[in-house]
Amino acid sequence: MATVKFVHVLKRIEYLDQCIQELKELMATLRRDRPYYESVKIALEQAINNLLNERVKLMELKIENPLPHLSEEVVTHQMELKRSPMYDLENLKANWQQHQFDEAKTFIVKEFPEVAFGRENVRRRSSLRSDLLRDFPDTQY
Repeated sequence: MATVKFVHVLKRIEYLDQCIQELKELMATLRRDRPYYESVKIALEQAINNLLNERVKLMELKIENPLPHLSEEVVTHQMELKRSPMYDLENLKANWQQHQFDEAKTFIVKEFPEVAFGRENVRRRSSLRSDLLRDFPDTQY
């Protein structure tokens, strides 16, 4: 397999990004009321997908002889990630318990206000028509 310099791969990726951007701009200028809109849109999307696939393949290439300072940084960063967990388990547990408590408290206040505020402080909601009309003044016809 022939070797390719990193600079050439990087230039190709930049070129692909530029082509993709141009195709997207071209697709944005198409008028939807034209009879050829759908076929041109499909062709442009297919061309963009082909360019994206090539870009992904280039990004997945392994660099055989990376610069020493870059490889040291990557190795050091990977070792740090392995040593320290991404989340503190105790912190997650405390946050989860607080979240559950807040949800339960909200549910109780909404569904059972007499428990949350005491029976004497909660005004009963009545659905009977006579109870609803009781506070209105008498109407004269």
